[in-house]
Amino acid sequence: MGDHRGSAANLFNNMRTPAALIAGAIVPVGLTAAPKIEEGDSETMKLLKRAHQLLALASMHNQLLAITYSTIAVNKLTEVNRGPTKSVVELLARDYELPWIGTNLHFLAGLAGFGVMVGLRPSFNFGVSSPVARVSRLLTLGMLLAGMSVVNRGIAQGDGTQRESGRFASNLFTLGLRYLVLLIKNARGVLAFLALLALAATSLLLARELARTPPRAPSQHTEPAQHADGRAGKEATQP
Repeated sequence: MGDHRGSAANLFNNMRTPAALIAGAIVPVGLTAAPKIEEGDSETMKLLKRAHQLLALASMHNQLLAITYSTIAVNKLTEVNRGPTKSVVELLARDYELPWIGTNLHFLAGLAGFGVMVGLRPSFNFGVSSPVARVSRLLTLGMLLAGMSVVNRGIAQGDGTQRESGRFASNLFTLGLRYLVLLIKNARGVLAFLALLALAATSLLLARELARTPPRAPSQHTEPAQHADGRAGKEATQP
């Protein structure tokens, strides 16, 4: 048994500093230099540019939430002493499960979004169908999957004791589910309730926009002129 608040604060700081750096990088890449939709863009290009803008906003907000979670947690670790624990993992699980999982998930979501934003840039510079753009998108997908694999191994390992109490989840998916449960369970007050409503409304709106079929271009086919007697394409003949 011991006081592990210092170690817990270091863990939160390990997430807070990179989150701040990535948030600063998102501003020029995804906001100030965001690609604009032009008149001659294809539907695919327009979709990618819209996705790029939404990814920039989502990634920025995710990093800001990670910074907020970690900053408040570090402050509380300094201000409040709830007694000794056997390990830093036990301390986090007992008193800071929601902020710890939230910090990690929002940091990883913002990091993934930033990676996708960078991976889409060649599509804007060279065209959606160019070899460079295809290689870039495939490389981005591979790196995202590799990163998720690394995260899954870290989550499954936990504190290294192979005990269920020594880890928060078994993989990234179950960690996300645990976070949703904790969010709903700890949603107290008007602000928390409104935040959940706003997130739900955003998800529904995004799903509706993605499911919407783009309008078809007007047909260039013109019908042959109709004559007064109803015959088309040929001049009326005299009996």
